[in-house]
Amino acid sequence: MNLEKNLGLRYHLWKNHGKSLMNRFEPEVREKYAYIFVLGDFESLLKAKDPILVERVELYQACLIEGMIKMALDEIMEPFVYETRLPSRDHIEIVSHGQLGIIHSIRENSNGYGFELSRYYGSKPEEILDMKICHELDDLINSIAGLEKVWREKKGSAYKKP
Repeated sequence: MNLEKNLGLRYHLWKNHGKSLMNRFEPEVREKYAYIFVLGDFESLLKAKDPILVERVELYQACLIEGMIKMALDEIMEPFVYETRLPSRDHIEIVSHGQLGIIHSIRENSNGYGFELSRYYGSKPEEILDMKICHELDDLINSIAGLEKVWREKKGSAYKKP
């Protein structure tokens, strides 16, 4: 995720996790751009145009966002543990516990700030069931958790005796 339209989130991620993210770069890259890595200058790193740096930055941002979403969902939906996948550096998938076969799909909003949250059956990814724009990461997490809770309650009520 390049987060070009989500600069606040991008800055927050690198300000709070920049040191650990910068340590993930290969030694050759850290050596080539020593003036960035020695000073821990994440702002210069984010402005760099080298395709290798851009690719790594996008990948590390996507991994960090994926981890944040997974951790929040696991905490909210305990005892369930969610499976997340990162099929590409601009796409996060979360397997639903509430509805068999449903995948929650997260991409950066191509038309502006925030994220696109969509759902589809894993067997038919081309058939989007619904889509919502979430302007904040918390909105996205709460949308997934809210829907999962509704589905889980419906599923639980189907097993109750009248």
